[in-house]
Amino acid sequence: MLGQHGRRPGRGILLLTGLAAAAVLLSAIGVVSLGSDLASAGTVLQRGTDATLTLTDGRRRPAIEGEQIPVGTTVLAGRSGAVLATDEREVHLYPTASVTVLDGVRQVLNAGSVIVDASGASGLELDTPAAAVATRDGSLVRVDGGPLTRVGVLRTDEDGRTGAGVRATDRRALTEVPEFYQVQVATGGLPGGTSPLFLTGDDYELALARDLILSDRMLNQIRRRLVSSGTEGGVVLAALDTAVPDVAVVAAAAPDTERALGYLVATSAGGGGSEAERFAVVRELRSAGGSWGVVAAIVGSTVDEVGARLNQLLSPSAAVLAVEQQPTLEGSDLFSFPAGPPAEKLAPVGDPSGDEPLRGRDSGAAAGPSDPPPTRPGPPVPPPVDSGPVPLPPLPTGPLAPVLDPVLTPVTGVVADLVDAVLGLLDLSEPTTTPATTPATTPAPAQRSTDELLPTPIPTTTRAPLLDLRLPLLSR
Repeated sequence: MLGQHGRRPGRGILLLTGLAAAAVLLSAIGVVSLGSDLASAGTVLQRGTDATLTLTDGRRRPAIEGEQIPVGTTVLAGRSGAVLATDEREVHLYPTASVTVLDGVRQVLNAGSVIVDASGASGLELDTPAAAVATRDGSLVRVDGGPLTRVGVLRTDEDGRTGAGVRATDRRALTEVPEFYQVQVATGGLPGGTSPLFLTGDDYELALARDLILSDRMLNQIRRRLVSSGTEGGVVLAALDTAVPDVAVVAAAAPDTERALGYLVATSAGGGGSEAERFAVVRELRSAGGSWGVVAAIVGSTVDEVGARLNQLLSPSAAVLAVEQQPTLEGSDLFSFPAGPPAEKLAPVGDPSGDEPLRGRDSGAAAGPSDPPPTRPGPPVPPPVDSGPVPLPPLPTGPLAPVLDPVLTPVTGVVADLVDAVLGLLDLSEPTTTPATTPATTPAPAQRSTDELLPTPIPTTTRAPLLDLRLPLLSR
């Protein structure tokens, strides 16, 4: 059947279809050609002064910087590491890492850790004992080999693009790892679920992912600042309690500094949702093992925004509002102390009513562990000395009384005056332990006069020894 212009319908469509098929075929041929060209590209030891090469025939020799690595050769990095460059792609070997170069596209990680930097270049197919890893073009991927292989994507060239595909050895299932995430695969097992990337912060990561590592370090400095300054941390936590009433449920086991910094990261980032929802996302990422720099990058927050948010909360008006919203402590002020019982008058030394000289009586309960230790008071003031005569025991009566009365009466008056004067000069704060001075041996009574009846030394004891003055006389 002819068409309106006398032509068979579908002829032009067939022509267009043929042209499209030819274009696809040519592009496929170009891709294959490009892939074959990259596979045949040489790999050069860009850096590695102490690296060692193991050739296919088993011979080992020191590597030379700048030489091309023969196909099938194993490169063992020394203490300074090594760098393998293929076209514009670089593979950074950690110290003691071992990598076998198969061609320009494929390599084998035998042991250790590497970071594949394909920024602006083609990716790499890297085999490990546990899994096969395909790094995407324009990505920065870290691979830690061993029985448990870890694949982490530090950077991609486009937002939302995966940085690596991980497939367990002898399996077909492929796990895509997005930017700022990681996956682990055990030998003989399947890849686990993706989780936020954990940063080691070593020199390799700092050199290749500098912005991410510096962000993580500065956020940790802010966290330590919240720890050292209780005022700033308290203000942030007060704002958190107001914005997220169920914070105890969202972050039950998180320390205060984790919750405070999490609130700053959550509220400084843009995006929809309430502060409580964004805080829950941050806590979930942290609980899954993500570093602070990674968590901030995932939620779209920067260090400058976190610092601005902290300064906003620390402004005078915000700080006063946060403090006012804090629960009031019951009882008196934290820095006030209850008044203790009034101090009692100390019992003077020698007072029979005093239980313990030099210490006050206990008028209340025993002191608790928080009470201040009792202080030893100074020496008490001695009681005033009566100016009157000192009472003495009555004089003896008997046949000698008419003889002794004229002699002892003036003597007792003089002795009493001397004793009162000495007691006024003595310090009675401590009982003396010095024994009384023994009077000197006196001559026979027949050779003594009345003035010689006084003892030569004056005893320094209390008044009781005054009785000794009369004993020699009574014995005669």
